[in-house]
Amino acid sequence: LLYLLSIGDILQMAGLVMIFAGLIRKISNNKYTYLFVAFVVAVSSQILRGFRPNIVGLDYMADLLWGKKFNVYFPVFPWSSSVLVGIYLGRIYCESDRNLLVLQRHCLLFGATILVPGMLLCYYDYDYHFSDFFHCG
Repeated sequence: LLYLLSIGDILQMAGLVMIFAGLIRKISNNKYTYLFVAFVVAVSSQILRGFRPNIVGLDYMADLLWGKKFNVYFPVFPWSSSVLVGIYLGRIYCESDRNLLVLQRHCLLFGATILVPGMLLCYYDYDYHFSDFFHCG
């Protein structure tokens, strides 16, 4: 039972990301802020990946934020970048009076923009960047 209570899953990640997104909204309500923070999180989270302070209670919190061990399936960083991009796309959809073509155009542009660098990174070092679905590089 203790093992099950110490597993970090998508619900903990989602709750922490919603708090994080609320803090971003307090700072700036600009939709591009979400996109910028998502980019910064995606790029910088690898620096902290796996960091643990070696203090019993704080190790789990560090794993929940940016862990690479299998006690946390969805670490907040880098997975929060996916949620923040979703908020950005949702803002575009709402600002276009729910015009689906505008949203699809932005999704195509965004997807095409990150597809090529993502493919190159996976080609360069597949084991680091995508060998483990839950802890992507």
